[in-house]
Amino acid sequence: QEVRGGTAGFSHRPLSPAYLFACTIPGIDNVKAKALAKHFGSVDAMVNCGSVKEWRKVKGIGPILAKLAIARIREEHVA
Repeated sequence: QEVRGGTAGFSHRPLSPAYLFACTIPGIDNVKAKALAKHFGSVDAMVNCGSVKEWRKVKGIGPILAKLAIARIREEHVA
């Protein structure tokens, strides 16, 4: 029996690690996480990018959020 409702309009593609990683950054909502995942393509690219200018290329990421995201990533993922 087919189950209806609840998933209309949702993709059944797996969530990318980059998207899931971006969701853990304070101040990053679902829309920004998708944009970050698309822009950077990988978790490594996000972790290794310390450029506020590069983060600001993503729609919705301003200078303050870029600085906070970079600081948080370095705090948690860079030894």
